[in-house]
Amino acid sequence: MTTSHPMAFYHGDGIEPAWQFATKYAGPGGHIATLPEIIEARLASGAGDLPWESYFTTNSAEYYGIGEDGSEKLIVAHGVGPMSTLQGVKKAYAWEYKDTSRRNNGGRISAEEFLALEAGSYGEVAVIDLNSYLRVWRTPFSYPRTLSQGLKDSLLLARLGPKASHYLRLHDQIARGWLRRESIKLAARVLVQNEDAPNSPYTTFPRVGERPDFSKSIPRPLENGLAMGHLLSTSSLAATQRGGQRRLLNSVGCHEWHSGVRLVGVPSGVAWQDGLVEAPQPSEVLRRDWMRLRRPNTDKTYVLPRLCRIEQAHGEWFTHYPKPIGQKIMDSGEIEFHVRSVTPQGTPKQFQVDDDFFLRYDLIQVIAIAPSGAGAYEIVDVSTKDSRGLTTVTVQFYNADVDISHRLPRVDEIKLDYDLLMG
Repeated sequence: MTTSHPMAFYHGDGIEPAWQFATKYAGPGGHIATLPEIIEARLASGAGDLPWESYFTTNSAEYYGIGEDGSEKLIVAHGVGPMSTLQGVKKAYAWEYKDTSRRNNGGRISAEEFLALEAGSYGEVAVIDLNSYLRVWRTPFSYPRTLSQGLKDSLLLARLGPKASHYLRLHDQIARGWLRRESIKLAARVLVQNEDAPNSPYTTFPRVGERPDFSKSIPRPLENGLAMGHLLSTSSLAATQRGGQRRLLNSVGCHEWHSGVRLVGVPSGVAWQDGLVEAPQPSEVLRRDWMRLRRPNTDKTYVLPRLCRIEQAHGEWFTHYPKPIGQKIMDSGEIEFHVRSVTPQGTPKQFQVDDDFFLRYDLIQVIAIAPSGAGAYEIVDVSTKDSRGLTTVTVQFYNADVDISHRLPRVDEIKLDYDLLMG
């Protein structure tokens, strides 16, 4: 296993396993990347490379609370503070995930921790007076920034870190090139959407009589003795459309507990110029390293199903874990046994379903068109819906020599075991 590159770890089970894997990869002296470091990764790469094409959760956090002078403040902390460790992250977000009433949203730290942050007890932070910020940006989280606006946005600059201006200018250059290639007027160009947490916003709207005044924002009241806390995240660079205009947009905002997670482990001594790489995904690891991962099949009475779905990967054939007959459901997509050889049986055949986005079908439909003696099938094409709303699925049938002496583990086992995943 190489540790010569920073590595991004996505995990479908949320922040805890992603944090643990990224930390283990980073090793002694390493760390989880902050938002300014993701900006460094983008500056060291080009549009279309992984740093620009993925979203990232970071070891930067932002807090909203009442400062020592009694006014509302925002504090941005990169790699320091109450939420700079997994324990601190879980403690803050427990405000939401431990709330059985489901009324609590976002993360919380104590008011005392917030004051310690403001005083610099955890390390260097950026402190922004929210009322002053709202006098400049009346509805700051409602619209994206252009280059000139971004260079004047104190909160955005604090979030992006010391190379913010270089990043915004590079982003602007990339957007200009994209707009020219797409033949879009430069007037439509915007850069970054500066966001708070949608489920736990920093601001609200004042009321004028019976109606809210949507032209300006005021600080949101806080719970007694608490301050808000969220990790910071950034989206990929993506083409969007709003008000009839297309634009190349990136958002920077607060990570919510149930948001997707991609954390970057940074081993000691690596540089962003070395290139950011993606951690292997369990399903790909199974297909690539099947000989390492296979285990003896202890079920000596095991018999293959009447018809197995098979697929080819890295020059080898595999069966899928079977699905029950009589249910119109998706295939698991997980491989189970290695197939030593296959022999095609007849020409491809077709059946139809009324679902194409997620392919759901009953195995009975495949059995009904299978040639006599065929024991396996491969899905070779899935059409778009026709005028009747039906999707045509084309399959090729085979005789398959399946090695049932060794079985491959399920994806859920691989994704929870760092050593199995990384080899």
